[in-house]
Amino acid sequence: MANPQVLLAVGDGFPRSIRVCTVTWSGTTTAGYGMELTDPVTGAFIVSMQTPNTATFLGIALGDKGIGCPNGYRLSKTTAGTRVLVYAAE
Repeated sequence: MANPQVLLAVGDGFPRSIRVCTVTWSGTTTAGYGMELTDPVTGAFIVSMQTPNTATFLGIALGDKGIGCPNGYRLSKTTAGTRVLVYAAE
């Protein structure tokens, strides 16, 4: 997988086991909009973010070992005009 993977629409994701070390979400939003990255099999949350304003740049660093996603991940919620960047631990 090339780093980062760019997710633009609900349903985008990665279907195999992977370790995720960083996730960013950026773009033009409205206060209260959100982004959710979930397990595509169980629906469990991997990352969830909500913006407080209209210029969004949020992210999370999950350490150098990252977080294991045995079923991959799926973008289950996002906002038009934004993008999610997912960086895999290599």
